[in-house]
Amino acid sequence: MQINEVNVQFRLNSVPDLVSIGGDIEGMLGFNAEDFLSGRLLLQDRIHPEDYDLKESLFSTDTIPSSGSFTFRLRQANSRIRIVRLSYAKTQDATVPLLTLVLQDAKSIYQKDSHTPMMANFKAMMENTNDYIYFKDSNHVFTGASQTLVSLCSPAEHWTDLLGQTDYDVFPEEYADIYYRLEKQVFAGIHVAMEIQETLTKDGKKGWVDNRKYPITDERGQIIGLFGVARDITESKLNTLLLEQSESRLLESQRIAGIGSFTLNVATGQFETSAFIDELFGIDAFYPHSIEGWLMLVHPDDRVMVADHLQKEVLACKKSLNKEYRIVRPKDQSTRWVHSQGQVHLDADGQVISLHGTSQDITERKEAEQLLLENEKRFHKYFMNAPVGINAFDSKGKVIAVNSLARQYFGVSEDDPLTNYCLFDDPSISNETKAKILQGEMATEERFIDFNAIKEHRMYETIKSEEDKVYIHLTYTPHGPVNAPNGYIVIIQDMTASKSILENLRLANETIKKSEFLSNQALELANAGHWNIDFSEGDEYYTSSPRLIEIFGDPPRNDFRYHIRNDWYVNLEAADKKLADATLANYLAAVDGAIPRYDMIHPYKRPSDGRIVWVHVLGHVERDPQGKPTHVYGVVMDITQQKLFEKELERQAHIDYLTGVSNRGHFVHEAELELSRAIRYENDLSLLMIDIDHFKQINDTHGHKAGDLVLKNLADVCRVTLREVDIIGRIGGEEFAVLLPETSRTEAAEVAERLRDAIGSSKVPIERGLPIRFTVSIGVSSLTSPENNLDVLLNLADKGLYAAKSSGRNTVSVVDQ
Repeated sequence: MQINEVNVQFRLNSVPDLVSIGGDIEGMLGFNAEDFLSGRLLLQDRIHPEDYDLKESLFSTDTIPSSGSFTFRLRQANSRIRIVRLSYAKTQDATVPLLTLVLQDAKSIYQKDSHTPMMANFKAMMENTNDYIYFKDSNHVFTGASQTLVSLCSPAEHWTDLLGQTDYDVFPEEYADIYYRLEKQVFAGIHVAMEIQETLTKDGKKGWVDNRKYPITDERGQIIGLFGVARDITESKLNTLLLEQSESRLLESQRIAGIGSFTLNVATGQFETSAFIDELFGIDAFYPHSIEGWLMLVHPDDRVMVADHLQKEVLACKKSLNKEYRIVRPKDQSTRWVHSQGQVHLDADGQVISLHGTSQDITERKEAEQLLLENEKRFHKYFMNAPVGINAFDSKGKVIAVNSLARQYFGVSEDDPLTNYCLFDDPSISNETKAKILQGEMATEERFIDFNAIKEHRMYETIKSEEDKVYIHLTYTPHGPVNAPNGYIVIIQDMTASKSILENLRLANETIKKSEFLSNQALELANAGHWNIDFSEGDEYYTSSPRLIEIFGDPPRNDFRYHIRNDWYVNLEAADKKLADATLANYLAAVDGAIPRYDMIHPYKRPSDGRIVWVHVLGHVERDPQGKPTHVYGVVMDITQQKLFEKELERQAHIDYLTGVSNRGHFVHEAELELSRAIRYENDLSLLMIDIDHFKQINDTHGHKAGDLVLKNLADVCRVTLREVDIIGRIGGEEFAVLLPETSRTEAAEVAERLRDAIGSSKVPIERGLPIRFTVSIGVSSLTSPENNLDVLLNLADKGLYAAKSSGRNTVSVVDQ
């Protein structure tokens, strides 16, 4: 077979210069000599990327003169790879070094007929072995192969078809690259090169082989070729992948369910645990997985209980493991609740040999149960001590619960379960009321409690006498489906004092009318309403004037009476509970005589429309000769407009009048707060200093009105581009600052570039002429030490701004401290 050979010569300048090319270059690579001599193609660019190390050595001028040979890969015009045997010589010309190359197709060097015929038994082995066996010369050319290898090679029908071919002739390039890479290790002197590699059969099926390659040496120990054995491990690999997937799914399922599994070897006292068990208990593989180690994880308060259950019940009595307990995780010292369950396994003699079970994280359930228990206790406390009487009944009218005040009104002892009482058998309740609540409708009524009727019908034993006169207001509220309620709540209010008050009010009405007329005239002039509390009737109600009802937006009532807690206190601004508590505390202090005058300003949520009004409440306490309060008189003025005016003044004091962003003083105040927060919680924080480029030129060219529009436009772009949490301030004429909470130096640089680009892309329309376009320069600084203060960040950002201006403007400069 004629050897395909090409001769090439280069001058080794800083960029190798091709001098000549001879031989069948077109037969070798598919390109003609002119393609390379003209410079349209570079021979060195056709070298395989994984052989660039040889390329760098070949074209280096470090070792001259020198010579040698090696094998490398070239890409042909048809994009296929050809393996080439290269001989080179470097010589020194009069002016520059010369590189002479002789390229030979590796396959053309192989001479099939020159090989001694193989022995019959060797051929038989190659044709019948199940392994992929092959031999190659030092140029990566097949010199022998087993018949099984043909199943992976295309085109090839018999193993002899592979002789004289390279991997790039019979495999896809991506696989040939993998095999070639391993063979380079053999020719580099490695005793054995091995790797688990993917394969692809002719019919497109993927598989895996354990591929091992060994050098073949001559009598002088020189490597003249290699042989390889690749064993098909596809089934084993697939089983391994399936096992890994199964284990991964099991672990994920355990994590989702919060359950892990374990096995205890009773003889050794050692546990085998799933990965989730270790994760749940906060331990690693080095933690002692023994009974003692497990018990050390149990909360000290639960340890004895858990140990007794395991030793005395599970292992000694062969019972199931079933225990809820707390653990303390060594990883983070957090406390978790765990539910462990398991079954013992016995040997032929009935002795316990192992315990198999699961452990589940039940912390959330336990916390929910504890919260529910606390809420039930809290609700029971509120129920029993409510300021009104409450009775709860089931659908048949039987008592479920009754609070203390209801028992007090009806004279029922605390230990009476009221089992004989039925809501619908009570003769005191009108038939009309009973009919309404049976239909699921709410009903109300007022009446005296008839203690004589209670004793006559023996619904329960009352300790009240017939002389007791208690006037009550009852509200019946069914709950559940209409026409079929599943229970009833009855709210009972003692109206005895109210009855007396109404009578006294009627007797004094004429006198009061004259007094009220004069006082109302004065209060209307002051846009105020008045109120009073009469302590002879208790301290839970206040009487309101029409103007006060209008201010508060309360529902109108004929008696003008409102409950302090239920009608007033609950409508204080919900967002400011502390102020509401302080307001009530000041009221009580005034009643107790600690302060002679009640004076409070607070917001109030009108129940009629939900609007917030600000009121100024003044009150005066009157006392009897013994110092006991008898009345509180007060006025309420609506100062909402005054408050709104104050807030607007406060806002204007903090805002730059032109741009609407923070002025310098407010920016510094807000920035100091954010800086303190960042240092306390070790958060990132960055600052931008922004200056408009050539702003004086804009003013000089278009006028100060146009300059103001540019400043407004910059502020608008900042608001649109930045986050709501970012603080924007105008700190000088055309100079702005932006504080970026939780933003690193790299992120701040990206924000600055985005902001610079957005500003540069904006247009400012003016009355005459084309819209103004302008640019900005930005300096960036970042918090690097808890010792940094705002002045440090401002100074660093200012240095960055100066650097941005100096480098040509319309740029961002980040300052490294």
